[in-house]
Amino acid sequence: MQKMLMKIRLPRSPISRFFTIAASLACLHASASAAWLDAGQPRIGIEAESERGANGAMHSRSLTLTPGIKWQEGWITVAELIFQVEGEQDQATGARETRRKGGLRLRKDVYLTPELAGTMRVFVGQASGANERYTYAYLEPGLRYEFDDVELAVGYRVIRAVDASRGHAVNELRLGPSFELSRHDEVEFRWVRGWDALSQRFLSDSWSIEYTRKF
Repeated sequence: MQKMLMKIRLPRSPISRFFTIAASLACLHASASAAWLDAGQPRIGIEAESERGANGAMHSRSLTLTPGIKWQEGWITVAELIFQVEGEQDQATGARETRRKGGLRLRKDVYLTPELAGTMRVFVGQASGANERYTYAYLEPGLRYEFDDVELAVGYRVIRAVDASRGHAVNELRLGPSFELSRHDEVEFRWVRGWDALSQRFLSDSWSIEYTRKF
């Protein structure tokens, strides 16, 4: 074995040596990443949401697709891609607008007890409509309490635009239960109240239902 190791030599050229080391590290990283991905459970969710603005000024409906992976261990609990289509109608003028949103969302759970977990969601993405296009992000600390096949969740979402656009500073209170129908099926109900982060003016209430299929 020692004779075999002695025969392995790095190239004498500094440039060749650099590329040899870089290629070796890349192979190790790819192997570790593949093993990490294999340890996760793929899942896909579909969510329907209905939102009504203050005093009935607007009404919107949206459909969201969330393919992702969940891990039992590691520094990320859930990683998801978000694809959303939203249709909004101004009740006063009847004007309609369609918006599309997409991005990456990560979630980390830290169990405080066997039933209670603190959570943190982080999202970065982009929204585009007929009149504007902007990049935004949010942080959502929360708590999850599990018992039997039921989970109760509450979160406080802080949404901000991360470019020069304005009018997208919103805070949301989000809560609702989810139910494990089987090892592979879960359904979640959620109520959300949103308000303007600067003026504290009430903006909207929304209700949603999400079905998740786990593979």
